Amino acid sequence: MFPRGYARRAIGPLVAALALASCAIRGEQHLIPAGHRGPVVIIFEDEGRAAKPAPRVFEIPRGGVLRLDSRPPEPGLYRVSYFFVAADGSRTRIADEGSSDELQVFARAHGVNSVSPDLEQEARWDAYIVGVPSTGKDWALRRQSAIEAALGLDRKAPPGGGH
Repeated sequence: MFPRGYARRAIGPLVAALALASCAIRGEQHLIPAGHRGPVVIIFEDEGRAAKPAPRVFEIPRGGVLRLDSRPPEPGLYRVSYFFVAADGSRTRIADEGSSDELQVFARAHGVNSVSPDLEQEARWDAYIVGVPSTGKDWALRRQSAIEAALGLDRKAPPGGGH
């Protein structure tokens, strides 16, 4: 009825389809104060802070640094949305891709830094820029400086701007 070897050739794509179907795509929203331009830094597992996100909703305060006592999101597939939030609560979506001459979220990064002299304490963070990419060439340095300031680090960023 079926050609020889059909079952073996069909099983691979079937297993892949089932694996993908079992991976839930989780939503994540970043609510940014209307008019914010520049770096946004989210510090995770920041002891002593009371702020906790609602289910994957990150309310970024003025100044662009959000400190949470929760763990970073688990690895997986996420549909991330960014919004400006006006004083009246209305939201305007911010693009996360587009022409370099358009306002958008870009230069996204996440990482871990040692934050104690003995290198025992680590801080996990996510960071990105809200702005127009073509308006500056120092965006990576500005993001890195914002991360280090949020972590209380006084050392210079390494060559290349990353950790």
